[in-house]
Amino acid sequence: MTHPITIATWNLERPGFTGSARSQAILDQMNKINADIWVLTETNEAIALDGYHSVATPTTELRRRGERATMIWSRWPLQAVPVFPDLPEAEAEPRTWPSYTVSCRNTSPAVCAIVDLPGQQLLVYGTIITYPGDRGPTGQSKYHKEQRHAITAHERDWQRLREAYPTLPMIAAGDFNATCNERIYPARDTCAQLRNALAAADLKCLTDKDWRKPPIWIDHICVTSALGTEAAVEEPWQHQYLSMRGGNLKPVSDHYGIHVTVRVPA
Repeated sequence: MTHPITIATWNLERPGFTGSARSQAILDQMNKINADIWVLTETNEAIALDGYHSVATPTTELRRRGERATMIWSRWPLQAVPVFPDLPEAEAEPRTWPSYTVSCRNTSPAVCAIVDLPGQQLLVYGTIITYPGDRGPTGQSKYHKEQRHAITAHERDWQRLREAYPTLPMIAAGDFNATCNERIYPARDTCAQLRNALAAADLKCLTDKDWRKPPIWIDHICVTSALGTEAAVEEPWQHQYLSMRGGNLKPVSDHYGIHVTVRVPA
C-alpha cells in the first residue's frame, strides 16, 4: 500500500528578512503549489509556511539577516540528521569569499532530516552543489574545482546516509548547478560526475527532462528506487511581483521551481 506526497524545490535568490512584495509573491506561489515537503535554497527564515515544520543550514557572517543556504519545510514533524560528519566543525581561517563549497560543518550548504510520515519515515536531503567558478572560501580556487569537490563530498554523504538508514526511502533535492541529462552544463565531465554520484547512492533524478523552459535545468529532485516507480513530474513554474522600482512586473527569482508527486510505501 502507498500514499502520494508532493515534493517541491525552488531557489529563491536570497530574499530579505523584512516583508516585501517579492517575499509575499513567493509565499503566494508556494501556497498555490501546496507541496507537502519543500526544499528551498538561497532562502531566508522569514519565508515561513504556517503549519509546517522546518530544519535549516547554519547562518554565516557573509550572509544577510535570517539567510539560509537551504531549508526543508514539511507538513509532518521532522528531526535533523547531521551532514558531512567527517568534516571539521569550522574552517581553520575565516572565509573571505561568499562560497557554497563544502569545507566544514558550520558553513555546509546541505541539511538533512527524517520526516515522520503517517506509518513511515522518509529521509530528505536538501542542498546547493556550488556553481562553476566558485572561488572557494579564500577566493583563490580555480574554475570548476570547488564544484567537482562539492559533488565528491555529496557523493560520500549520500552513500553514508544510505548505509546508515538502509530501510528509509530517500529524497535529495535542491540547486545542483548542473544538468542531469544530455544537455550538458556546465561541462560534460562535471555532469557525468554528478550522475555517477547519484547512481552510487541509488538516487534517480526525476527532473532530468530536456525542458524547453527554462532552457538549462539545474534544480533537481532525486529519489531512491522505492519512490521512483510511479512519480509524476510537473512542468517548471515561475512567479512575478510588482516591483516598487519602476512599477513593472519582475520574476521573484532567477530560478524556476518544480514539484513532483511520488508514492511512499505505507
